[in-house]
Amino acid sequence: MFNQSGKSRHIGDAFEGAFAAKIRQELKRRKINVTQNEDQFESLCIKQQKLNSLEPPIIEKMERAAISAAEFAISQHQPFFKPRGDFKLRLNDDAINSFDVRDCTIVNPNGQELGFSLKWRNDEIKSPRLQSDWMRKFYLPDDGIYEQITQPIVEQLARFETWKQAKEELGDDAVHVPFRDGLLHGLNEIMKDSDAQRQFCLFLFGSVSHIKVTVLQNMRKVHFADYNPANLPDEIKYVEADRHSNKWVWLAFNKGWQLKFRLHSRETRIKPNVRSGMGLGVTVEGWGHKNPVQVVSIPNGNPIGTLPANASGLPSVS
Repeated sequence: MFNQSGKSRHIGDAFEGAFAAKIRQELKRRKINVTQNEDQFESLCIKQQKLNSLEPPIIEKMERAAISAAEFAISQHQPFFKPRGDFKLRLNDDAINSFDVRDCTIVNPNGQELGFSLKWRNDEIKSPRLQSDWMRKFYLPDDGIYEQITQPIVEQLARFETWKQAKEELGDDAVHVPFRDGLLHGLNEIMKDSDAQRQFCLFLFGSVSHIKVTVLQNMRKVHFADYNPANLPDEIKYVEADRHSNKWVWLAFNKGWQLKFRLHSRETRIKPNVRSGMGLGVTVEGWGHKNPVQVVSIPNGNPIGTLPANASGLPSVS
């Protein structure tokens, strides 16, 4: 369910490399020593190689966004950087906790951690694939209903080479509705099990405190949101299909959170494992009692100045 296409993973790694490098650069400029072990440094080098493999205009925009994000993040957490001693920079490529969504983490000499989840031109908090066994991720027994609901359309899709061809001949509704109905069945099963609900919320929102850094599609702004597990939901209140689009499903959670699930094909060609080509884009539509997002503009010119140290603090999700 959770495979990510090679292209999007390459772009994601490139932005992680750009952000981590700018964090190191900014901390060094502030006379703060940053260390990495050999494996971590090698991981950073690999991600920077991916960055350098992109087209020059994209590299420039990615680095500009990264330095704006790094400067703002550091300026908003000055107490974190006050302890004397070496700071560690860690890339979370092999997180032990599968619900740890951080991509880059700074550890100060006191052992405190400041983690970041990084998104390049993508406001989705998750983008899973609806493979046959997706419900098992949440410790639910596989009753086979999802496969039964989607089997007729899977057999029809297998006759086509591309998703575009299939949608043109069969129609969008014919392709999406069976997957939507199968998804609704699975979500309603999750609602019956409190443990599965908690697992589902951990998958969606993460289990470790972090800052989500999202560069918008236009590459002119960066969004920052503080995700504190104490203020994140652990219960689904209701699930319903959108009244106007057969591609959307809405979920409401406790603590005021609301998500939209958008069905869309993740591949160009239809593969033998047909269901793996149908994915979800999960976006936040309701933030609880207070919108936690702060917006930073990315300068257009080459010189990039540091944001004022007395900028307003980053609010937490409530």
